[in-house]
Amino acid sequence: MYRTLLLLYFLFCCCIVEGQNLVPNPSFEDTVICPNHGGNIDQATGWINCGASPDYYNACANSSFPAIGVPYGLYSGYQLAFDGNAYGALLTLSIPNSGREFIGTHLTQPLIIGTKYYVSAYIVSGIYKCSSNNFGFKFFTNISYNYLNPPPIDNLSHVHSTIIISDSVNWTQISGSFIADSAYQYLVIGNFYSNQNTDTMNCHTNSDGTYYLIDEVCVSADSLTCNGIIGIEEQQNTNSQIQIYPNPTTSTFTLHCPSSMVNGQVTIFNSLGEKIYQSIINSPSTIVNLNASPGVYLLKTDGEDAFVRKVILY
Repeated sequence: MYRTLLLLYFLFCCCIVEGQNLVPNPSFEDTVICPNHGGNIDQATGWINCGASPDYYNACANSSFPAIGVPYGLYSGYQLAFDGNAYGALLTLSIPNSGREFIGTHLTQPLIIGTKYYVSAYIVSGIYKCSSNNFGFKFFTNISYNYLNPPPIDNLSHVHSTIIISDSVNWTQISGSFIADSAYQYLVIGNFYSNQNTDTMNCHTNSDGTYYLIDEVCVSADSLTCNGIIGIEEQQNTNSQIQIYPNPTTSTFTLHCPSSMVNGQVTIFNSLGEKIYQSIINSPSTIVNLNASPGVYLLKTDGEDAFVRKVILY
């Protein structure tokens, strides 16, 4: 009886460990102190500056240091957090030089050699129009990286985005998996690929850069823990049938969606959660005239293919 109970105890503990997110403070909510200057990622509990000056935005800074507040920020623009009231941010490419920023964290426990791990995070482009691929995740057994000593740009990472992430309105999930070949204890996030091996879009060749906000970082042996991991290519293919253009707009835009959504309902809410518009989707391309003040609004549809998107009026 005792051995049976002991076995059940260990099985129960293993299930808990396997299903947990190994990233401490994954959505950057907990703070050492409220951010009070730029280049301050280490003011988010558990996060480390691993190269140059990555930023930390938090709503607690709205009154004291609004340049790094949420949802308004100097380089983030207007951006609600994917989860909670905070997010990190880093420069992943600098043109024409090879400068970039990295953030890191000490995992809550070492990875188990031979185990498959799932990795995910949500990112969105900041105010720079320049965008790129290769936003990635790399694991280490030990690190000594800091402001003046970033990790090497060696064209290697455990997980990275092969497609260019250009969306500056909606959060995009980057995800993937790998089998641990070492007992890694640290995760470092950034672009580990050279400028020559990084694809870009809308970038100036003389002086430009790519700047991304990041939220809800996950590392787990359970794919469901990391938001039901799917490949980013699959996610992009699903989203490609849903378009809002132009966005930002002054008032009128076109909602393009799959034919399966026709006869469904579209509802738009303001920043206070108040419903300001509601209509039936009468065709795959529906024109919406939103008579409202400049700002950020949430568009929501119903049905099996329901989705939520931001609409920006200026």
